[in-house]
Amino acid sequence: MEKKRITIIDILIVLLVIIIAAFALFKLRSAAPAGGKTVTYTVLIANQLPEVAENIVPEENVLLDTTTNSYGDVTAVDVQPASDAFLDAESGRYVLRTTEERKDVYITVSVTASENEWGYDIGEQHIRVGEKQIVSGRGFAATGYIVGVQY
Repeated sequence: MEKKRITIIDILIVLLVIIIAAFALFKLRSAAPAGGKTVTYTVLIANQLPEVAENIVPEENVLLDTTTNSYGDVTAVDVQPASDAFLDAESGRYVLRTTEERKDVYITVSVTASENEWGYDIGEQHIRVGEKQIVSGRGFAATGYIVGVQY
């Protein structure tokens, strides 16, 4: 009976299996959620009708990202008269004016987010000042911009 010898091809196959297993383990560990951190941020929904502003109230489980169905909690709502800037032709300066007929709504959102090298994300949504954000709860759905983030 002949003894089987280990050939270079056998060694390459074993090395290839080890490399594939190590790569798969690395990918699984990096894709696993890190538990997340609670992040609180403020979204400005500008220039809304008073009837819309009245419907936005603190509540749990509001939709924040439609692509991954990510949810958070609205912890506070601050409704103020709408303000905008316009150019005063006489002085050549921008002037801030308020309008009582329209409302600016500041929504404070609390959410568990995953950390990355640039900040935090919820699903596909980045949590950074200036990012567009949807907020959809019972009786309202609006889009605004993140104006403040507290980590």
